[in-house]
Amino acid sequence: MLLYTYSIYTSHKQVIDRLCKRFYIPVPPNLSASEALYFANTREKEIKSKVLDMILQWMKGHLYDAEGSSDLVQDVMAFTQELCSDKSEPWISKRAVAIQEAVKETFDQFNKEHTRMKEFKRKVEASVNADSIYKLVPKGSFIDCESFEFAQQLVLFDFENFKQVKPSELLNKNWESKDADRLAPSILKITQHSKLVALRCQ
Repeated sequence: MLLYTYSIYTSHKQVIDRLCKRFYIPVPPNLSASEALYFANTREKEIKSKVLDMILQWMKGHLYDAEGSSDLVQDVMAFTQELCSDKSEPWISKRAVAIQEAVKETFDQFNKEHTRMKEFKRKVEASVNADSIYKLVPKGSFIDCESFEFAQQLVLFDFENFKQVKPSELLNKNWESKDADRLAPSILKITQHSKLVALRCQ
């Protein structure tokens, strides 16, 4: 749940910093020799494993958080590179490599998707007039507007709006809250545009 909601109240920089700090958790003070040994052999490994699992899940399924900002990826890659250089615990190095591979794989998917969408937008823009749908119909009537051209213009508008929606905007009906302008700005923009189009079509 943290990976879906953290952007509401903190930043990815703070989250990754806290995770790294948690990974290097020190042995609690005032432990007996047997308790310290148990912590080092059992609890410490469990904590490190959970931290690495969360980062791996983050990089696999939520890397859109890093879109437009390279800080998160740089911090994760620096952290995992440090882990890979430490050969004392092979299982940690193996997990770190898996995280790096997940980052590269996700970015490859991003690049392919961006290329595909840019090509789609280029084709649409090449086949329609650059004016907006409202300039196409200056008198406020859609009767004389060619239907296919009008539909393509709507696609351009909706494409720009939908690609800005973040998953956190969809949680807890944020678009209906008093802070909707802050919690779900993209959804509000889509809603307002849809209402405007519907109003102009009446």
